[in-house]
Amino acid sequence: MSWYRYCLLLLCLLPALAWADEPLLQVQQKLRPEFQSLAGSRKVPGLSIALVVDGRARWVESFGYADRNLRRPLRNDSRHNLGDLSKIFVAALAARLAAAGKVDLAVPLTRYLPDLRIAGGDTAAVNLTRLLTHHAGLPANQLAGMYYEAGTAAGVASLPPQALYFAQPPGSVYAYSNIGLELAAQALAAAGAASYAQLLQDQVLTPLGLVQTGFAPREDDAQGHRKGKPIAPPVLAREQAALGLRGSIADLARLAEQLTAPVPQLDLSSLLQPYNRDSLLDLDYRNGLAFSLFADRRPQVGTLARLSSLYPGARGRIDIALDQRTAVIVLANGADAGDAVDETIDALLDAWLQAAHAIAPREAKAGLPVRAEWPAAARPDSAARYYSSAAGLVALTPDGDDFDVRVLGLRFSAERRDDGWFRLHLRLLGVPLDLGPLRRVLVAPAVVAQQRVLIVWAARRSYLIGSAWQPPPLPAAVQALAGSYRLLNPDSLTTELGIARLQLELDDGVLSASYPLDIPLLRTRVPLQPEGDDALRVPGIGSIVGERLRLERADGRTRLHYSGYVFERE
Repeated sequence: MSWYRYCLLLLCLLPALAWADEPLLQVQQKLRPEFQSLAGSRKVPGLSIALVVDGRARWVESFGYADRNLRRPLRNDSRHNLGDLSKIFVAALAARLAAAGKVDLAVPLTRYLPDLRIAGGDTAAVNLTRLLTHHAGLPANQLAGMYYEAGTAAGVASLPPQALYFAQPPGSVYAYSNIGLELAAQALAAAGAASYAQLLQDQVLTPLGLVQTGFAPREDDAQGHRKGKPIAPPVLAREQAALGLRGSIADLARLAEQLTAPVPQLDLSSLLQPYNRDSLLDLDYRNGLAFSLFADRRPQVGTLARLSSLYPGARGRIDIALDQRTAVIVLANGADAGDAVDETIDALLDAWLQAAHAIAPREAKAGLPVRAEWPAAARPDSAARYYSSAAGLVALTPDGDDFDVRVLGLRFSAERRDDGWFRLHLRLLGVPLDLGPLRRVLVAPAVVAQQRVLIVWAARRSYLIGSAWQPPPLPAAVQALAGSYRLLNPDSLTTELGIARLQLELDDGVLSASYPLDIPLLRTRVPLQPEGDDALRVPGIGSIVGERLRLERADGRTRLHYSGYVFERE
């Protein structure tokens, strides 16, 4: 082609190229000033964003500081604490090894870890799919020693035996578990005959050119911040595979290219396929090997995949609009940046969908519909007296067709609607208050899979939030446990949360545990029931319930062992 004809062709293509970039320019012109003004603040020292469309990173940019004290700029290659986003890499490695025939995600985990024993149930019911989708029934965490300072040894070995027990029947319900993800990483290492870190490097990081992703902290990393101050030395996670990766926004954008490309270099589609359709107790909640999957409140958007991260001094989130092959990622190096991360990622995705697909932004304060659908697996139920939930004990008292709700030290009135759902009103000093968030949620007692449960409706989706609980008769020895217990082995987590004591209370035949919350007016009340002679259990179905407390009585002392912590009766 002659030089003249080449220039002529280029001139003809320029308008088309400009038109193709017009949606991106609109998004950048609208949002870049907002991101620039947000970053550098006490709550959001640094902010990294990425927009990936059809397998190509369209916008990757960082704002603010990697270290606010030193005014060290945050760059696209600065590594953040990825926290829960590390789970994407565990799932990606599992997908790679499964595609190579080195691992079968559906067989019992004991094929790869033959000495594995999980107390309280059938270990053979656990497989990699259930671990990666949080359906293995394991407890959420072993909290003591979960985080530790760089340069010191972790206080407790990863996956101590006391953390390996069934909090829920395997396969029955979604129950978030870092213990389960770490166990999956150990199984992958055994199947691949190498360390998890080496397999991840060989199978995922190197093939995708992810050169800024790894476990060891570096001096040029984005520092985690708390209340605007850098956290030094850096905080590391004991469960490294589940929580401990560090990576840059540029590397995450490259990974997202594989998740949005029509023909990816590595097939990671299994991360975005629902695996829990048969779990009736999950209601409208669906999840893949790493992501939560749900229908956006705008029907024209379709399914969204989401994974959020909360890590000491860092927050992050990735959303993928599957039908539009669009991923948005936001990372921030501040413990107080959670709201900013959510608002930023929502604004970025909405702006792109509007500019590129003419889809209107979501209504931030959308009200409730006249009639809200009931999930197919649920039917209305009368209110039980008590429900056990991740928020602790929920007490319901009938009031005609309505009922009174008490949870976390707060009181609500629940007003029945014609569709069988109940609308909540906060009662403060006896006065009902119609607060903003309560205008967008509904609750209802229901029966699902022959279980009496409490469910919530929000943004066109229904979720399990608690299960009915009948307090059992308490032997005198259990009633005598009521009292104050002092924490004997505090660590950085309990110090941060301000927990130095645990109070066991006996009220109206209910034994419960309470501890302080750093939030005005809120008070925990976690129900407990005896399990044998030397243990208590948090009753309930779902996440953060079903966990055990071990009793130790010796030399006139009574101690409670919970999640690695030891509390002694005062």
